[in-house]
Amino acid sequence: MLIYKPMKKNAIKNIVFDLGGVLLEWNIDKIVSACYDSPELREKAKTDVFKHPDWHSLDEGAMKEVEAMERYQERTGFPMEEIHRIVKIARDSLVPMPESHKLMDDLRVQGYDLYCLSNMHEKSWELLNRRFDFWDKFKGIAVSWKLKTAKPDPKIYEYLLSKYHLIPSQTIFIDDHQKNVDAAVKCGIHGILFLSADDCRRKIEKIIPKEI
Repeated sequence: MLIYKPMKKNAIKNIVFDLGGVLLEWNIDKIVSACYDSPELREKAKTDVFKHPDWHSLDEGAMKEVEAMERYQERTGFPMEEIHRIVKIARDSLVPMPESHKLMDDLRVQGYDLYCLSNMHEKSWELLNRRFDFWDKFKGIAVSWKLKTAKPDPKIYEYLLSKYHLIPSQTIFIDDHQKNVDAAVKCGIHGILFLSADDCRRKIEKIIPKEI
């Protein structure tokens, strides 16, 4: 005889994943190390390209890539062909993290609805969308450049919740940056700072209510 167990009011239904650093590898130190042997040049590329506010402007869709590359070239003094090479190496570094995808698949099998919320440049997103085929595992995807806003701006979380009719208390958001997690928590969403797939799995198990 089957016994119906009612779902708790705020039982988790939705898991939202970031991309870079969570489902796809994103390690700036490894990227600049692949570009330059010199510690000084590595630090220059890290500071003046990846850590500069222009990178965030690209994610927000507030700047086109050609303009950003020109600004990178002006700041660093690197030849433009080097700038193109840095960007290509960065994009090529975005490869799936197997254990994270195993976690995502396990959650999907358990019946949780999966979503994606990512800060991503237009050109990078177009490339990733062509390169990989796991996008249909998500019930919804929100990418910053399309929305003209980026994490940790509350508007991007509010968009995700509104667009897909998600209840914050029934939603977990996973990101590798604490400021993005904190912003989600302020919107009423459960936040997890991603350190590894195993650590993330343990943190999810602490949030998901026990069966009645």
